[in-house]
This record gives sequence, structure tokens and C-alpha cells, in this order.
Amino acid sequence: MDKYQGVEWNYFLWSFLCGVLMTFIYDLLRAKRIGGKKQNIAVVNVLDILWFIGCGIALFFAAYYKNAGEFRFYSVIAFGLGFILYRLALKNRAARFLGFIYNKTARFICCAIKILLFPIERFCKLINRPIKVIGWHTRRKAGGLFERVKLKVAAAFAGQGGGDGEEKG
Repeated sequence: MDKYQGVEWNYFLWSFLCGVLMTFIYDLLRAKRIGGKKQNIAVVNVLDILWFIGCGIALFFAAYYKNAGEFRFYSVIAFGLGFILYRLALKNRAARFLGFIYNKTARFICCAIKILLFPIERFCKLINRPIKVIGWHTRRKAGGLFERVKLKVAAAFAGQGGGDGEEKG
């Protein structure tokens, strides 16, 4: 086997590995769908389109780095072969397992946040009553002050004097 055939086989294998990698990434997207909340169909379609664009970029970089920028049709075949063999070997097991991991991780993070915020929640509940009492007394005492200020401002705008101590006459 000469050097040229070795480069071609290398490019073929890299294209195959890109297919496997992109299928794994697609399984990550599917895991989020399986493990997370039900997603809007538009979001799913946009993510699928972005995945196809990522596949094209992966094939382009494989051609650029491994075959001096020459794109060969057999790289698409190798990519598809990697996709098909990955799906045949793992079926939906990878997506279900990753969905399971996603659920467990999300629950762990939520539990950790609840534990970390527990002292803050307790502190807020503890000072809630004193703050309400202080607010009630402040509003009660400020109510009369507010009425006096409102009357002075109304009088100033009505042209009857008021706030600056000068009498209009």
C-alpha cells in the first residue's frame, strides 16, 4: 500500500469517527428531550437543523485537516456508515442512559441549591415579622407627613404660596 492510499484510508477513518461523534452528540440532544421537559416542536426542529449544520462543518474540517482540503464523496459514505453502525450497536440505549444521567444530575443540582439556600430562607422567614411591624409603624407615621406634603405641593401648584414661605398677593 503506497502513501497516497494510506492518506485516503486515514481520511475515511476520520470521516467514520466524525459520524460516530456526531451521532453521540445527537444522542446528547435526544437525551435532553427524553430526560427533560417536553420541548416545543420548533425548538426540536431548530436543534436538528443546527445538528445537520454541525455535521457539515465536521465533514469540512475532516477534509481540510486530513485530506488537504479535498472533499471526497466517500467521506459522506464513511460518515453515514459511522452513524448507522453507532445506531445499530447502541440503538436507544445511549440516549436513555444519558437521559437518566441528565435527570439525576438535574435533581442533584436542585437538591444542592435547596440545601445551600435553606439558611437564607430561614433567615428571611425569621426577619419577616419584624420587618412587617416596622413597615406598618413607618407607614402609619409617614401617612400624616405624606398628607401635609401633598397639601403643600398642591397649594404651590395652585399659586397660593405654600412651600417656599413667600406670600403671593
